[in-house]
Amino acid sequence: MYSVAVRAQGKRGATKAELLAALYIPDDVFSFADAEEVFNALADDEDERGLGALDIIPGGGGSSPNRYLLVTQLNKRMFQRNALNRTTPELSYELVWERVKTLASKGSGFDTLLFIERSDDESAARPLKDIFSEVDQRRSNRLVVLDPRRWTLLNGRDSATREDIEAVLGLGPNQLNVDFAATCVIACVNTQCRDTMVKRARSAYAWRLATAEVDKDLDLYGEMVEEGNRALSQLDAEIRRSFQHFAYLTRDAKGLSIEFVKFEDDARTALAGNDVWEDLAQRGDAVRPADGLAGSYLHRLLDLSDHNYTLSEVVEKFWRDPVFPMIPSEAVARRAIFDALRVDQDGIAWELVTPTGAPLHVATPEQLLINSSDQYLRLAQPTQDADTHTDGDPDRPSGAGGDDAVGGSIVREGTGDSAAVEYQIHELTIANRSLTDRAAREKLFQLLSTLADVIDPTSGADVQVATIKIEINAAAGDLDQLGSKAQEAGAAWGTQSEDF
Repeated sequence: MYSVAVRAQGKRGATKAELLAALYIPDDVFSFADAEEVFNALADDEDERGLGALDIIPGGGGSSPNRYLLVTQLNKRMFQRNALNRTTPELSYELVWERVKTLASKGSGFDTLLFIERSDDESAARPLKDIFSEVDQRRSNRLVVLDPRRWTLLNGRDSATREDIEAVLGLGPNQLNVDFAATCVIACVNTQCRDTMVKRARSAYAWRLATAEVDKDLDLYGEMVEEGNRALSQLDAEIRRSFQHFAYLTRDAKGLSIEFVKFEDDARTALAGNDVWEDLAQRGDAVRPADGLAGSYLHRLLDLSDHNYTLSEVVEKFWRDPVFPMIPSEAVARRAIFDALRVDQDGIAWELVTPTGAPLHVATPEQLLINSSDQYLRLAQPTQDADTHTDGDPDRPSGAGGDDAVGGSIVREGTGDSAAVEYQIHELTIANRSLTDRAAREKLFQLLSTLADVIDPTSGADVQVATIKIEINAAAGDLDQLGSKAQEAGAAWGTQSEDF
């Protein structure tokens, strides 16, 4: 009643100090602490136990504290208290999952962001291979977020979650058949934090329900929108804090295992791809987008002493083998291979060869055909005499004629010339040349014939790599034979309609 009374200077309501003073009586039965407890229960703005008819007038702080007023008409707290009674745990979790999808980000290291949702009917026991059917993706760094309604970690209630994480990464009793588990990172919520998160969600959802019931023309509507936005911001902060865990596949001397990581810093979250990637980089299990991978480090990762690898196999290892650090793009692998071909450290040097063992030389990383199955990496071979030949088996290193790399310089064998060879990229472009004129056709034929002679090994020209793109405008079906030959040579062949 004290809060309803008319106040001096037109003020409304009573301050906390005034209300406590009015409640307190000097008696051992009812202490000052008891009065404080009563006030806290009535003014609780985050729990439905608070008095809905108590209107809180925010103060400016200091000498202008909050004031509390009993009201005789519907206010925002009454609407929100009524909505709380209709906000079920299922609705709260739905809002959490909605916000998780909004807050999560893949950052600059991950290629794909996946959300694994709990089945609508958990009693149906949906197979794990169906639940995680989209997780295994070729050459893609994936950040996989698990639905907090089903999966949580720590607090002694996470055995089922750990088994599912092991399964999706290809381990454990229920392991799934996966090929690219090495580049999959699983984000999960903390069990204890989840309870606070859901409580925040209940309040935020109640404000959403209550605001929808108020006429938009009333001043009260603006106040409720503001309260709803504040509750949603608090929920978002709690969701980020609650997703403290991520897990990924590792390999050590004992074999494959799952590394479970927990963020202790509330400023970092497993929902942020950049936070997860940076932590992986600090652990040596990922390469920062701004950094590269040294060729000497690649030497330590890949043993060529008893096996040669194609370029495609080496690049694939970055996504398949957990010994290799995760990389943000294929460009990092391309650069690392190029550096590995140029570095000679601790007596280890590599070279790039054809299936017959003939060395190949590339001047820039861009010239590496990293998806090639016909170009091999092997330990560099010592310079051989001119009559040395290869047995044609790239998996058994042997001497090869032609050029070889010694100490980082290109040496032409059989000539006695130890000067380094400078390689240049040559570009040839013929744009929209009409072939209706006989003379033009003859010149083009001579050009192509010369090109064929130049790349012939018997010509004496030192040609290492070629990229050829030709566009021919011809009647449909007339070049089918050329297309067949192109496919036999492993070249890409395609057609499209032309509008004259």
